Amino acid sequence: PIVVTTDEEGNWSVSDIDPDLVDGVLITAVATDAAGNSTANTEAVGVTSQDPNVDSDLPLAPTINNSSDGDELGGTGEPGTTVTLTDENGDPIVDSTGTPVSAVVDAIGNWTISDIEPNLVDGQLITATATDDAGNTASTTEAVGVTSDNPNVDSDPPSTPTLNNSVDGTDLSGTGEPGTTIELFGPDGNPLVDSTGTPITAIVDSEGNWSVTDINPALVDGVLITAVSTDAAGNSTAGTEPVGVTSQNPNVDSNPPSAPGINNSQTGDDLTGTSDPGTTVALFGPDGNELVDSNGNPIVVTTDEEGNWSVSDIDPDLVDGVLITAVATDAAGNSTANTEAVGVTSQNPNVDSDLPLAPMINNSSDGDELGGTGEPGTTVTLTDENGDPIVDSTGTPVSAVVDANGNWTVSDIEPNLVDGQLITATAEDDAGNTASTTEPVGVTSDNPNVDSDPPSTPTLNNSVDGTDLSGTGEPGT
Repeated sequence: PIVVTTDEEGNWSVSDIDPDLVDGVLITAVATDAAGNSTANTEAVGVTSQDPNVDSDLPLAPTINNSSDGDELGGTGEPGTTVTLTDENGDPIVDSTGTPVSAVVDAIGNWTISDIEPNLVDGQLITATATDDAGNTASTTEAVGVTSDNPNVDSDPPSTPTLNNSVDGTDLSGTGEPGTTIELFGPDGNPLVDSTGTPITAIVDSEGNWSVTDINPALVDGVLITAVSTDAAGNSTAGTEPVGVTSQNPNVDSNPPSAPGINNSQTGDDLTGTSDPGTTVALFGPDGNELVDSNGNPIVVTTDEEGNWSVSDIDPDLVDGVLITAVATDAAGNSTANTEAVGVTSQNPNVDSDLPLAPMINNSSDGDELGGTGEPGTTVTLTDENGDPIVDSTGTPVSAVVDANGNWTVSDIEPNLVDGQLITATAEDDAGNTASTTEPVGVTSDNPNVDSDPPSTPTLNNSVDGTDLSGTGEPGT
């Protein structure tokens, strides 16, 4: 006789049934606890090898987050599955009407239940069971913390992880809350594995980015992938997206945008920064929650054609030194995050929140050099239209410090710039504030009509009373 004990999560499995089951056979399972109490269930069991239409893939096991006040609970799971809850005795968790609670996992991979009565208590063992359309189930059992009972319990789930497109199907990257662990699952609910068969995981770095390699088998273009981000307290948030693969579909853009810059704030309700032109920037606090305005709406902004962004009406105001994560997302859905401590001048007069002068970009004579103007002492970096850094012949990103007169120049650019190429120059001051300019750069060696000779240096005369100023410069400039 085949007898099996359920594991600590509430799942069981058996093999070596002889004779084999036949498709559609009625099977009765009897569960017996330590006290000798039993419960039976009878179902028709399909057999995939005999009927290819039978789905025998188990759904992704749900995760369970901590609860803020005991009357709600959430977690992650396979999109479209139904999650039910039972207590340590196997009794269903019910709502205020006595109805067993349940939730359908949304398209992103998250579920939530409210109106639990009686309220959960801190440390209570809860089993969440996910059931797919074919009747297959997977369970998870966890002790649930309740913040209202125990203030030390963290019940804030992390921010939703994002997934970028893949270069060749063996790589994947995205963004998430710094320090959280990312697990990846395919459309069948099974974890993505590497060439050794080991499930692939990644830790989100301090800036908010993660990446994995050696996915085997390689992803196929357009496959739905679920990323589950779990924090140190065990809270999880899922993100599910179709992933494009450039090597299989050249129309897929797998270049993530450049990391967004975050400037200091003047009064705490404002924030500015830089990223690639046309990207969308979302902002998150240190708890992973989106920054919102005075109406409670999440703050999202699109960078202008120069690569700069600004927001106002942040509510509540930022506090000096708070860690803010900015996530920049391009039109193809690729994202890059950056996390920085933001100073607030109104709370700390030592904080410099003045943006530097936006740099100017001159034309190039032969494509291997570039120059322009900017605020003296700021550092200028260059990126191309994909947000990738412009590099020298050693592969090192080029940069230049603006000299005392306000000029900068870089050389040894490789590959050479081409006439009309869009270049973004970003100037960063000592306080970390940035300002960008994006321009098409003319290259004289490619196009003789391009003038790459900068004008003569302007001079400044002293002022009579402070309201006037004069000087000299190249005629017509």
